[in-house]
Amino acid sequence: MDRLELALALVVFFGSVCEGAPPSSMEFTLLDDFREPSAWLQGDPKISLQERDFAVITSKEFVKAGKQSLLFTVHVNWTPRPGEKYPLGWPTIGRSFATPQDWSRYDYLCFRLLTKSSRRYLPDPALKIGFSTRDGKGVEKWHAIPGIRTDQWQEIAVPLAANIDRVHITGIRLYVAEAWYEDRDRVDFYLSDMRLGKRTLPGLLGCTVCSRTGPRGEGLRVGVRAEGPISGTSVRCRITDLKGSAERTFTEPLTTKDQNFAWQTRDLPPGGHHAEVDLLAADGRSVDSCRKYFRSLQAGKRCYLKLVTFYTPPVGKCDPKQLAVLNDSAYAGVAIPPVPIDESAAPVPDCRTIEPQLAAVRQALTIDPWPWVDLNRFIGARPDSLAHEGNNAGALKYFTAIKGMDLDNETGARGDMLNKWRLALRTARRWKSPGVMWDPEAYNDYRAYDVRWVAKARGETMDQVIRKCEKLGGEMARIVAAEYPTCIVWSLFSRLEEPTIVPGREQPIFTTPAHITLGLLRYAKEHRVPLKYLCGGETTPGYCSKSLAELKQKIADRDEAMAPFLEEFPDHLFLAGTISPFHDYRLASGWIKEGKYAGSPFKTLADFQPMFKALFDAYDWVWIYASSAAKTEPYNPKNNRMYSSVLRAALDASAKGGGP
Repeated sequence: MDRLELALALVVFFGSVCEGAPPSSMEFTLLDDFREPSAWLQGDPKISLQERDFAVITSKEFVKAGKQSLLFTVHVNWTPRPGEKYPLGWPTIGRSFATPQDWSRYDYLCFRLLTKSSRRYLPDPALKIGFSTRDGKGVEKWHAIPGIRTDQWQEIAVPLAANIDRVHITGIRLYVAEAWYEDRDRVDFYLSDMRLGKRTLPGLLGCTVCSRTGPRGEGLRVGVRAEGPISGTSVRCRITDLKGSAERTFTEPLTTKDQNFAWQTRDLPPGGHHAEVDLLAADGRSVDSCRKYFRSLQAGKRCYLKLVTFYTPPVGKCDPKQLAVLNDSAYAGVAIPPVPIDESAAPVPDCRTIEPQLAAVRQALTIDPWPWVDLNRFIGARPDSLAHEGNNAGALKYFTAIKGMDLDNETGARGDMLNKWRLALRTARRWKSPGVMWDPEAYNDYRAYDVRWVAKARGETMDQVIRKCEKLGGEMARIVAAEYPTCIVWSLFSRLEEPTIVPGREQPIFTTPAHITLGLLRYAKEHRVPLKYLCGGETTPGYCSKSLAELKQKIADRDEAMAPFLEEFPDHLFLAGTISPFHDYRLASGWIKEGKYAGSPFKTLADFQPMFKALFDAYDWVWIYASSAAKTEPYNPKNNRMYSSVLRAALDASAKGGGP
């Protein structure tokens, strides 16, 4: 695959934009040179701009091929017109075909795009495109066209997805959302030379590799998406260790352009591997390939299960008899805050001053107590905040003095947060716990996840905020090295799977907790601190999935997104999973009943058992979030027995192996 072919593949699989001449292995059929643009036009463009903020017209000013181009012009206007319900609208243009078009022989819709704008950098996304079919469902999948740049012609290749009815294409639609832009922005999209493209040689659009969506440690799932003529082709997957030594090889015919393979790998050593996937021509030659990193799990290993719930009070308010209920549970550990989570601004005590309470907790439990420590202590709050900290006027004064995040310890909150971190580590060592539970949720103000917002709040650049977040993560790792070097830092989430494209920046950025995490991991790797960091999965796969298939897809997607970081930090970064179940849907309320599980088939705890097993198969560490919205009440002996019975059965089934 040459450079241009690779770029063309990337527009489909990874969302990049291909520029320059198409590769030689593509053949094109002209679809529209806009010589007769009447199918696209929508009345008088002046009236359209006045009434709808956009228009579509022809242009001879900027033309890449042919005699004229099609201009889709948008004048963003957030001011509501009389009677207008949605002033931030969705300007849309398109053309419909008089008879359905058969595009089954093609792989792409291609066109050349020139963008002019009042903005220097466009938002991402800036433009979306989709196709309608005869099934009456309209556009099922919109394709964002990322990486659009102003003042240059770009070659755009949009995939014709295999899961749409390509035999009966009835139309093309393009749209922007005015909310992507700023009020009074202007953007002009010039479209030229629209063609249908097909590969003349077989090729790979991409592949996915995951060992986490089947029975624990027993198999590898490889997904292949191919293009071009695939008759007589096959897929070969060579699994190697990280030094390149071959471990397994599998080969099977490729019969469809989107195909999933499942291969048994039960005796594969647990840990990191590479999967080298080749697309083979009929004569056995490799015509395309890709390589993926993945982690395999140990078959027969029992997952470590932990309880996390706000039903658990801080150490100073713990009732030993209540805690002891968990000794006869399916849990191997429980998260307990040494000091209150999120809203407290009280001075952080020394570990020795709460020794009697720590000792009482440790004596009450035969399972592992994990100190639960939050990041929230150095995050600012709005003066009118309705969040957790708003319950205490004194704490509110403390938190509203912080501009975004106290990255330079201007108010002393950064120091307080690190003191809480040190207390948690010392408590874990005192309890002989495997580690600490780190809660990076921004309870005070969720805007603090956004590097851009924090930079604006602090009057700094994004790069300054990123450096300071990563420096903080390094300081946290240094404290681990000093207090408890082999500690497991079990984070509720890392958000490393959620990069953000910022206009004008070549590299994506992450959320502030993700940059703190990167700082911690880089320090640990550089200084050989033997800590383990577990990304807990609160954001992905998340607390709730509406089906087993949805959960497994989230697990696979997360594996794909996290693979570069798992490969970069093989000794320090690991994945954990989570779920927030209920035992009686009739008792549930709030975000459990009205949002996440609305419309799902789950009604009782037994319905969750396949979900539990899937998580225990996928991860060595899993935590249950027992929410008040689900009325879980995990310290109620009856509820504890009920949940533990189902959880134990799933743990046993996972360790035994087999099953779906």
